[in-house]
Amino acid sequence: MSVGEIRYGIFFLIISAAPSVCFAAGDQVVPTNRDVFSRLCAEAVDSIAALITSPRSSAVSVALDDDSTTQAFRYVILEALKHQFPSVFLKEANSDEVVSLTVSRASVRYENPFSGSFLGERKATRTAELQMRGTIVNVNSRQVLWAGTIERSFADTIPVSQIASLEFSSSSVAQGVVPEAPFLERLVEPMIIIAATGIAVYLFFTIRG
Repeated sequence: MSVGEIRYGIFFLIISAAPSVCFAAGDQVVPTNRDVFSRLCAEAVDSIAALITSPRSSAVSVALDDDSTTQAFRYVILEALKHQFPSVFLKEANSDEVVSLTVSRASVRYENPFSGSFLGERKATRTAELQMRGTIVNVNSRQVLWAGTIERSFADTIPVSQIASLEFSSSSVAQGVVPEAPFLERLVEPMIIIAATGIAVYLFFTIRG
């Protein structure tokens, strides 16, 4: 075996032991947890607003629960209603229907961690779930037009290393548990890198000698 072939083998060994990271120009930006929850909340509001059985009016009144979770989505809820009605009020006297809303649950979890390749970046499945309870009441007759619960969910695959930054903006609403690498993976990967580097250095100086 020639010296050139041996050096090529050393180079290949070092590259194989290093974590593989690929940066593609077309990679999509991973949405933050706040972005995900905002979308789920808007979808739930749209579904509830569509249930109003009276002729489509130009205004609707909304009553939001005072709990911290619902208030965290206050802006998203009001903006979603504005897309459905030209005017949105916080007083009953200004419209024929009152929509009462409560975000009863917002949760996120990270599951099924895996590596796309040997010593590659670890990823996990992110699942966000939002539950919204609501009622639609006719102001004049006091008739309950609808009462129920709407649930929306979203799932995607994200890098485990980005979880902290992705959920920072929604930490007051929901936080999940970051999955840990299996014990064997945490033990073996550093040993392989150290061993491969040591062998490469040894062969390099041996060949030079």
